[in-house]
Amino acid sequence: MSRPESCGFKPTTKHPDYHPIDTQILDEVWDRDAHKCVHCGDTNITKETITSCGPYKFLIVHHKMPRRAGGNDSTDNLEIVCLKCHAKLERDYWQQEGGQR
Repeated sequence: MSRPESCGFKPTTKHPDYHPIDTQILDEVWDRDAHKCVHCGDTNITKETITSCGPYKFLIVHHKMPRRAGGNDSTDNLEIVCLKCHAKLERDYWQQEGGQR
């Protein structure tokens, strides 16, 4: 199974140092994480959810240590998560960091 396309998603704001994650690394992360959220196991893959954006519109690549906090794009720092788990991970991370964004 190949990595889903981005469906044309573009960040609403770009940091001057923004750069896309290398496609080879993205492929490795999607394959390693078996195309599902590593926290809850959600795949959002049913016949009904396959759209022009593909079955992965609710799964994203998450930086465990955010780039803005010194994280990098290595496979060790990336994981596939659903939007619900991503919101919780972000909230928990920034609460630990004292609310600094």
